[in-house]
Amino acid sequence: MTWLAVFVAGGLGAVCRVAMTGWLPMRGFPWGTLAVNLLGCLVIGALFEVFEDHHIEPQVRIAVVGGFLGGFTTFSAFGLECWGLATDGHWGLAAGYAVASLLLGVLGVALGVGAARALT
Repeated sequence: MTWLAVFVAGGLGAVCRVAMTGWLPMRGFPWGTLAVNLLGCLVIGALFEVFEDHHIEPQVRIAVVGGFLGGFTTFSAFGLECWGLATDGHWGLAAGYAVASLLLGVLGVALGVGAARALT
């Protein structure tokens, strides 16, 4: 049953990712992917705290984190977009995107944990 839940949740996460990246057009910089990854970091930080505090079943954790967030966040797309920016000669944008994704992603996790702690 866990595999089916991961499958369904992953599909839903992917649909949400495609919708969100469609709302934020690239226009020279992968804003949609950055937004999806940062939101995914925020959500996983909050869920980490909620799951720990409320003893959520492992199957639910796997479905939500491995399934939904796995389908939603786009680290492989991030890598390809960095590569594309760099190979197009936009080294500054590629580096800025990589650094922003890493630093803001970690900040998003911290904010998610903090928000969950404040609400529980």
